[in-house]
Amino acid sequence: YITATTYGALVLDDCEVRNFTKGFYYVDVAATIEKITINNTLIHAIECSGGDLFDCRKGYIKAINLTNSTVWNSCKERDFIRYDDASSAFAGATPTINVDRCTIDGVSSGARRIFYVRFKGNSINFTNNMVSNMPNCQRGFSDSGDTATPTFSNNNYFNTINLIQLDDSDKKLKIFDTKGTAFDPGYKDAAKGNFTISNEEVLYKKIGDPRWLK
Repeated sequence: YITATTYGALVLDDCEVRNFTKGFYYVDVAATIEKITINNTLIHAIECSGGDLFDCRKGYIKAINLTNSTVWNSCKERDFIRYDDASSAFAGATPTINVDRCTIDGVSSGARRIFYVRFKGNSINFTNNMVSNMPNCQRGFSDSGDTATPTFSNNNYFNTINLIQLDDSDKKLKIFDTKGTAFDPGYKDAAKGNFTISNEEVLYKKIGDPRWLK
C-alpha cells in the first residue's frame, strides 16, 4: 500500500506465500483498508528483513482476519502482527484483529512478540490456535501497554515461553493466556512443513489449522 487513499478488501484464500525477503504486507501511508482476510493459506520462509510480518505503520485496517492457516519458519527476528498508532488521522476508528484456527510455528522467536499493536481502540481475538516452537519469545504476546488483552479461547502452546505465564524476569509482560494448554502436538514432520497432529487431546479440541487435524 503506497498511496494514502481508501482501499477495499484484500482477500486471499487457498494460497501459498513463501520465500520472500520482506513481510507479508506493509502500510506506511495514511490509507484506509476495509479488511485484510487470509484464509486457508500456507505462509513460510518469509524473512521480514527491515519490517514485521503483518505490518501497518500509518494506516487504518478496519479488520485483519487470519484464519484456518499455517505460518512457519518466518519473521524469526521480527513481530508477528505490528499495528502502530495512527488513530489521530482516523476519527472513530476501532480496528479488530482475529486469529482463529491457525497453526503458528517458530515465529517471533528472537526476543520479539506476537502482537505489537498500539492503535487506540484496538481489539484482538485469539482462538483455537496451535502455537509452537517459540522458546525465545521473551516479549510474549506483547510488552506494550497499548495492546488490548486478547479474547482467548481453546489455544495450545508447545515449546514456548511467556504465553501461558511469565517464564522469565521481564515484569513488563501482562498478557497471558492462562487457560491455554501445553500439550505436545506430536507433529508428523515440522521440519518439512508437515504439522499433522497426533496428540488425541489436541485433535479432540480441534486446535489449529484444520488441514492438520486428520
